[in-house]
Amino acid sequence: MSELGIQQIDILKMDIEAAEYEVIEDLLNSGIRVYQLLVEFHHRFKTVPIEKSISVIRKLQQAGYRIFHITEKYWEFSFIHEATLMGYMNALPSTVPVDPENIPLPEPAVL
Repeated sequence: MSELGIQQIDILKMDIEAAEYEVIEDLLNSGIRVYQLLVEFHHRFKTVPIEKSISVIRKLQQAGYRIFHITEKYWEFSFIHEATLMGYMNALPSTVPVDPENIPLPEPAVL
């Protein structure tokens, strides 16, 4: 993606049968920022330990991503990049009554 000049992705949804771990690592190392990241983790597979999901979720959190939704079975996680959200909010015209300091984001999940 860097070769194509892509610096940012608005929404990226992954359901790639346990390849998400490697893709997320590459994405974090690339410097390309994803505003919303929707991931189906495959720790339910016998070959994928839950620790692998926990590790990559922690790395995402360290990179500024916050979980805003988890499905009931804990397979699908939705993340938002907090600094990008704040940038979007600050770029809104002043006629839009939004205070970026008071956006109701959930507390980061502790894993």
